[in-house]
Amino acid sequence: MNNIMLLGLGAGAGIVLLAIVVLQIRHLTAGRPSALFDLTWKVLLYAMPALGVLGVLALYLARNWNLLTLSVYLVAAMIAGPLAYLWFGRREHREVGLDGRAFKPLVGLFLTGFAFSVLLLSGPGPRPYLYYAVIAIIATLLMLQIVLFDRRQRSARIVLLEIAMLALNIIWGMNLKDFYYIGRTDILAHAWYVENLLRYGAVTPVFGDYQPFPLWHILSGALYMITGTSSPVWDVMYFAIGLIYALIPLGIYLIVLKVTREQRIALLSALFTSFSPFFTLLGSEAMPRSVGTALAILLLLFLLDSKSRLKFALALFLTLGIIVFHTVGIVYVLIILFIAYLVQVTCTRDKESSFLSLKYFVIAVAMIAAYWALFAQPLVDKLIFSINNIGPG
Repeated sequence: MNNIMLLGLGAGAGIVLLAIVVLQIRHLTAGRPSALFDLTWKVLLYAMPALGVLGVLALYLARNWNLLTLSVYLVAAMIAGPLAYLWFGRREHREVGLDGRAFKPLVGLFLTGFAFSVLLLSGPGPRPYLYYAVIAIIATLLMLQIVLFDRRQRSARIVLLEIAMLALNIIWGMNLKDFYYIGRTDILAHAWYVENLLRYGAVTPVFGDYQPFPLWHILSGALYMITGTSSPVWDVMYFAIGLIYALIPLGIYLIVLKVTREQRIALLSALFTSFSPFFTLLGSEAMPRSVGTALAILLLLFLLDSKSRLKFALALFLTLGIIVFHTVGIVYVLIILFIAYLVQVTCTRDKESSFLSLKYFVIAVAMIAAYWALFAQPLVDKLIFSINNIGPG
């Protein structure tokens, strides 16, 4: 109980300090709506490279070689991104484009490279290095289709279809090539849950912590029965999650297009999503969390237009979907959205431009509390036990 009180006091103090900072910043920037935005991006622009260098230095002094190696991916972007912006932002830009007739040959080259990559995947043994080279080439061809042609010369639908094909190629190339792709071994348990469900026709205690949210396993079992396939259960799960994740770049495209109103940026965002490590990792493992992530993308899309009652209702329905598919994952989603809400309240004075409201958070938290109270009491007990046993060790 003492740990819970300390945790609550710490959170309360943090909220009070944050409120003081927000009020002070709003006072300093009163009458200048863009001043806070300008201050924020300038601080981030110059602070990110410094923080990246300090982070590497701290890990080196701590001799944590594992984290130091992993941090290179993040630190390189933290340093190169702001420097590239400062360098290119001061130069005059000139539109570069090719004749629209060159778009179709690039599509043809993409399809040829895609077919060759599938041929490489059909061979025995692990994926050869040539496969990765071909994937890099066809991804580059996609980027050229986006960058070198304006919206009158290219078709966004064709590009999005190619991006979905690329995502499927990478994901199914990981989990369907071998007899049993185990990823980070989570699929071993989840496939066993589905097999147990098919054998007994009910969610049994063997589901353990997943007993309160077995919807992904139920859907996988239903799909296995509908198809009547003789393939292993995990192959059906991999097939389903691949189709789901092939649609995520489309969701990213619609979100970025709504925010930036720039089709080229939206298409590039969809393309980079299709081969990002986090996307391919979750898309290859066929876990409840994988489905929860896909639903979170749709949730954000509907929240961006939540002033429509229908879209707001659909956002609440998707929130319920995430709770049912991965009841712990919704907590992280709400934390991220609440941080965005705080930034929105701090930086935006035009209420018409906001897309989040306290009403959504109140309803979402009530939905979580009701579901946990009715169906996930063991999970709540474990959470309370973990908080009570927080210690320095």
